[in-house]
Amino acid sequence: MKKTSHFTKSTQAPSRKPSVLRRAGWSFLLLFSFASYAQQLQVVTKSIQKEISYSAGSKINLNAKKADIIIKGKSTDRISIVVKLIAKHTDRSIAEKELSYLNYELKNTSGIVDLSNSYEIPKSAGKLRSQVNTVYEITIPNKANLLIINSFGNISISDFSGELAVKFNFGKLNLTDVSGKLNIESSFGDVYAENLDGSFICKSEKAVVELYNPSGTTLLESKYGSVKLNLFNSLDKLVVNASRSTIEVNVRRFEDFRFDLGTTYSQINTPSAYREFLSNYNNQETLLFDTKSKKPLVQIQNSYSPITVLIDKNLQTHK
Repeated sequence: MKKTSHFTKSTQAPSRKPSVLRRAGWSFLLLFSFASYAQQLQVVTKSIQKEISYSAGSKINLNAKKADIIIKGKSTDRISIVVKLIAKHTDRSIAEKELSYLNYELKNTSGIVDLSNSYEIPKSAGKLRSQVNTVYEITIPNKANLLIINSFGNISISDFSGELAVKFNFGKLNLTDVSGKLNIESSFGDVYAENLDGSFICKSEKAVVELYNPSGTTLLESKYGSVKLNLFNSLDKLVVNASRSTIEVNVRRFEDFRFDLGTTYSQINTPSAYREFLSNYNNQETLLFDTKSKKPLVQIQNSYSPITVLIDKNLQTHK
């Protein structure tokens, strides 16, 4: 006689509620831990304010380390400076102690203004335990001559007209409504610029460069990065020399520009109506369009990465 089993095999998947509840519990604990940490974090700040007169033609040099820098141009003959030295730690006494490791220096001699910050940690102190940062908030006269050097920090410059040079790495540079003679060098530092006018030179490596409505003349060099260009017919001339960098060009009307494009061991992507201007020879693809006209010139040379031209009829200036 065949025995009948009193156990039946379930056809339903095992309940996952305990696992879901466990995950929810862990999520709650993590959120609670982060919230508790944020509530306990102590912020200690030392602020220094200075105002000095500026003589036309004088140089302003800012040599910063691990600093966030905010620069605004103004029609004035004075330089207004606010420096914030900041230390953060859950133990306020540690933050206060390590705040003393942050130094700031201002010199104004022989027509040169020098600003700098540094970190001096005593050997006996061991490893730095606080989160430390220096913040510069500076208003400078238009037509000034400004040099900024920075690493591991962000830079914002707006409403400035003059001579500007920036060398930075591991950070981000934002330029808004800046004109004059501009020279940027970046390594592992992204550059975002809007409404530039004048002469703009930017050399970048392993960085994102994005320009919106550049006017005047622009020269870009890019290695192992990406370049995005949003162009209007206020442009005079734009030249890009790149290697292994993806390049995207956005315009409202293709016919507003003359194009001289080329890339080696890659391709040029254009709207279908303009593919007849493409040619390919010896591993190089080129696009020549209306090159003898007096329209703004867009000249791009690239290698091992593509060039893409897109038409966006809704592209608008932000002025």
